[in-house]
Amino acid sequence: MKDRRIIKFLGAAALSCVILITGMTGCMRRNRMSTKDCISYMEDKYGIDFTLIDDNGINEVTTSVLEIYVQCSEYPGKKILVMEERLNGGKQLVFHDNFLCVKYHEQTKAAAEQFASEVYGECRVVCDVDGSDVQPDEFDGTTSFEEFCAKRGSNIWFEVLLPTDHSDSDSDKENELKKMEQKCIDNRFACICDVYYMADYDAYNNIKTHTDFMDYGSSCYSVAGKFLLDNDFNVTVETWR
Repeated sequence: MKDRRIIKFLGAAALSCVILITGMTGCMRRNRMSTKDCISYMEDKYGIDFTLIDDNGINEVTTSVLEIYVQCSEYPGKKILVMEERLNGGKQLVFHDNFLCVKYHEQTKAAAEQFASEVYGECRVVCDVDGSDVQPDEFDGTTSFEEFCAKRGSNIWFEVLLPTDHSDSDSDKENELKKMEQKCIDNRFACICDVYYMADYDAYNNIKTHTDFMDYGSSCYSVAGKFLLDNDFNVTVETWR
């Protein structure tokens, strides 16, 4: 009797292992297929070749979402986010990406730098690609830079850094921010813009990305102003004090 129970227990354990391994194999197979589907989607949409970045590029796999990063020869070294979303119990697949955010990054930054210099004079602009968010799904290889900038969902966010000797009076803050808003509105540049007075000369010169602010800490700057434009180029958020 005891031996029979042991055999039954071992049989059940073996069956559980088989089920577990089969499930894991199925998940791995689905992930590989999803990765392949994501790359096929990108190549069909933009007409160029993409490859998976082999550096733990699969950020998140849940029952409904797969996120990977790919790259292409046109923009070497740039990580491009691709998402596959499973809807209706996995029966419908929807894809999202941020390719145009990468493609138009240099133009976006150059435009922001031009607007800022025309309003503030000497300044620096920090403008990153948001690697965790996607662009509007209707964008494709025919979408122009102007169309990209005019859509709030393009996630254009930049920071204007003002040098230590820039005026910080309240009237200047308000007037300059209004001019910056109007500059973006006139150029149909739907964006979030943060303006900072830099108290630290080293930080002013060396902050190049959004995350660099964390390295220096909040003591290196104070907020001069902020605004957000929507798809209709209305100012939906504004602070300047």
